[in-house]
Amino acid sequence: MELSIPPPALAIATWSSNRNAQELHRASSERSLVWFHVFHRLAVASRSSAMGRLSQRQHELDELVQL
Repeated sequence: MELSIPPPALAIATWSSNRNAQELHRASSERSLVWFHVFHRLAVASRSSAMGRLSQRQHELDELVQL
């Protein structure tokens, strides 16, 4: 059984390629996380705004009922 040992240049190129792939994956994951937080904040703000409008409408209805 013969073991083949890759030449150092090939080993370094493979390591470098794997490292680059890991960095790209990490950067992509970070971007995805940033977008998740952006959309989450927008959803929370939108819900808060809708709840505020609903509360205002409820207050207006309460005033009308009292008249």
